[in-house]
Amino acid sequence: MESFAERLKKYRILEGLTQEELAEKIGVSSQAVSKWETGKSLPDLTSIVPLANIFHVTTDELLGNVHRREDWEEKWQTALRTGGEAAALETATEAAKELPRDWQFRYREACGEYIAAQSVRDENDKIRLLNSSEAHFRSMLRDWPESETAASMLTHVLVALGRRQEAEALAKSLPSREKLMLSILQGEALEKQKLRVLSLSAMEFVTNLCYLPRSFAALDFAEKILREAPWEKGDRVNLLADVFWNRAVLYCDTGDYDLAMAALNEIPEVLRELDKDDAPREATEPPFLTRLAEERSASEHWRAAADSVELPKQLKALREREDYKALVREMRMHF
Repeated sequence: MESFAERLKKYRILEGLTQEELAEKIGVSSQAVSKWETGKSLPDLTSIVPLANIFHVTTDELLGNVHRREDWEEKWQTALRTGGEAAALETATEAAKELPRDWQFRYREACGEYIAAQSVRDENDKIRLLNSSEAHFRSMLRDWPESETAASMLTHVLVALGRRQEAEALAKSLPSREKLMLSILQGEALEKQKLRVLSLSAMEFVTNLCYLPRSFAALDFAEKILREAPWEKGDRVNLLADVFWNRAVLYCDTGDYDLAMAALNEIPEVLRELDKDDAPREATEPPFLTRLAEERSASEHWRAAADSVELPKQLKALREREDYKALVREMRMHF
């Protein structure tokens, strides 16, 4: 493998500089440069960046980390293939020491310790490996605070250490919290979280049915799902209101205003399903409903949203109907 001395000489010659000229550019003696190129000494850290700038390379390229990283990668792949997880962990640990800024080898080291802890019989060895894994993941997060992958793995390490509350608190702070919580929770809490994850996925699907195709068939399918699946009441009411709202718009498009009114009149019916203790008002006030009531929402949470919503031009054709005016009065009483 190419040494630093060989690399320095190669870059100097490619740049067309003598040892004396290079020495003058970075403010050292020509004897210092000569010692670097013969391997008798190494430049101090203050000379590394100027040298890299002169040669138009990165500091990693100058120091040989790029090629060294490739060497370690090959060693790690071989160790994993021939010696399994234990050999791969040993190689990753060595690589992480030599390449402390390499995210992947540090992650492999921390993960390898967690994996090894699952198979050891001695409890003390298990705790030692888990503690080391935790320390390495936390060190990674200090260097790369945005690394959700390291944070996610740390939650599993904390669970293995029996520190479930810490794991849950960390998981809840991450974008992937739903998936992580499923792997952390147990018993009744786990079942509730599973239902919540399914509900959120279904909400996205039903919302797409309501607004993307905007067809009667899609709205009928959405209503069937909402009426038959085990939804939280606040979610179901809100989405059913979306179904009826969009159905009314489609009927107006066809000129069937009686059926449009019939669809709108379904909305107060589903709102009546909500008891005072079922959900906070903020969770069950779609902005378009407050706009349908033709007044601002009483809730600060929805006020700005409601003000930004305009009634579709199709529904404006209903304004002079007496049953529409009656619906508006009922909606005002609700809000």
